[in-house]
Amino acid sequence: MATVVEVEGLAYRYPEGGVAVDGFSFAVAEGERVVLLGANGSGKTTLLKLLNGLLFAGDGTYRYAGEVVDRHRLRGADFRRRFRSEVGLLFQDPEAMLFNPTVFDELAFGPRQLGLADVEQRVVRWARAAGVEPLLDRPPVRLSGGEKKRVALAALLVLEPRLLLLDEPTAGLDPRSTGWLIDLLQGLEATVITTTHNLSLASELGERTLLVGEDHRLLADGPLEPLLADHDRLLAANLLHTHRHRHDGEVHRHYHLHDWD
Repeated sequence: MATVVEVEGLAYRYPEGGVAVDGFSFAVAEGERVVLLGANGSGKTTLLKLLNGLLFAGDGTYRYAGEVVDRHRLRGADFRRRFRSEVGLLFQDPEAMLFNPTVFDELAFGPRQLGLADVEQRVVRWARAAGVEPLLDRPPVRLSGGEKKRVALAALLVLEPRLLLLDEPTAGLDPRSTGWLIDLLQGLEATVITTTHNLSLASELGERTLLVGEDHRLLADGPLEPLLADHDRLLAANLLHTHRHRHDGEVHRHYHLHDWD
């Protein structure tokens, strides 16, 4: 199976100082659904921006489909066009992605920029899949938060990307919209990397987990189920908290999920 993402020793420091990503090494194969699990501020969003070519690592290497991705490589028109058509990033705040006068124009923007011939067919297909077809004539700024997230996702899917990067895609969604999103993602053929801090949703977002600690390092890479039993690692990642109480002379410890939302 082809490798889509390969990072080795990837590190990034903020320009004002401070580590965001510290020595990440992992590979993601074609068609995998990977959950990047960690507390807020652990560096998950920064990693997605590195994988999307919006930021560039200070150390280490990132290869997409076997080719190094860096500033120099993205200056090449042919590679930049292919990379931008095949790799899509959904921001946690969809308003950062919406700037066209109508939803139709929002979905058509990427295909038009890339000179694709079947723009209208793509827009209609993915607007229907994302449940935003009735909104095509409306301005995105007047939509609800959930509708904006659907439009922003459809604007990525209309390019039919090979790699989809999703930053906390369920944040702010009600249970029905969350279920719809999970069903949609499970039906995609793309390789998907999704960030979340929600342990209860992680197993529905992917089969493999990359656990990120508050020290901005990878703590674990593997299936979610064994990780859920590893309280020490989850505590280190600030995804669990504990409290102790004394009963019949013995001290008992209880573990609880953090309720970030």
